[in-house]
Amino acid sequence: MSSAVGMLVMTCSQIDSYRGNRKVTFSVGDQVLVKLYSQQKQYWSRGVIIKSVGKTVYLVQLTESGQIIKRHANQLLKYRGREDKSCEKIVPAFILPTHPTSTDQLQPEVSAEESAAQPETTSGLVHGDISTEEEATLATPSIEPEPDPRSKRNRPVVDYKKFF
Repeated sequence: MSSAVGMLVMTCSQIDSYRGNRKVTFSVGDQVLVKLYSQQKQYWSRGVIIKSVGKTVYLVQLTESGQIIKRHANQLLKYRGREDKSCEKIVPAFILPTHPTSTDQLQPEVSAEESAAQPETTSGLVHGDISTEEEATLATPSIEPEPDPRSKRNRPVVDYKKFF
């Protein structure tokens, strides 16, 4: 019976000293392994700590895709592999421009054969009813976000009144 009491005392002392929590802190710029979840799979990917959101929550930028995700410290491990110089070149996504800076990036490239096949028109002579402002808007392609594919789905109309 004394061995059972000794085991109980040892177990209680282990519980008191450990408490089951990891005392790990990360600083900005640390390379870490991030636990990612995809459907029913879990895997680890490399990332860099961008910002500390709380005591145990961090914003991490993935090195492969550049995506910024929020993860708890339990889902992070310090990266102890070889140093990779490509990780130092990561620029946070909030600094990158969201739109192209010049108009030549927006217009599609036209080959010499296609440009010769299309007749050149002067403003206002061929299409008398179109003003020069409208021609300018027609000439520059507009950047519009594509509609959500879920919005195209046919959904049945539900009569909610019968539920109340």
